[in-house]
Amino acid sequence: MTRSTRTAAVIFLALAVSAALAQSGAQKAFATIKSMPGTWEGKTSDGRTVEVTFKVVSGGSAVISEIMGQGPEDMISMFHLDGANRLLLTHYCSVGNQPRMQATVSPTARPSPSTTSTPPTSPHQTPATCSAWS
Repeated sequence: MTRSTRTAAVIFLALAVSAALAQSGAQKAFATIKSMPGTWEGKTSDGRTVEVTFKVVSGGSAVISEIMGQGPEDMISMFHLDGANRLLLTHYCSVGNQPRMQATVSPTARPSPSTTSTPPTSPHQTPATCSAWS
């Protein structure tokens, strides 16, 4: 093996290892969500206090988010990766449906949620944007 062939092989190997170790956008977003454990407090549009708790569960493979302070409308959401390139969320809504959403990295992408127990025309079937994760 010539010196230039060895050099090319080392460079190729270094690039291959770097690519294998690089995180996808979904993995980076999930890592950000996992770094938010604890209780967060805010206000609803009508001024009521609402708390959102994030907890890493299932050996780090999922994050549960619980929305509290709305009375009987308290809700949970579950975040998890589906492979390396899809970040999914299932929201267990107080109106009895379960919208499932996939996060996208592109700010122009439009999510395409699906639900169970609810017609597709439900007013809860609206895209959501979370700019803190982009």
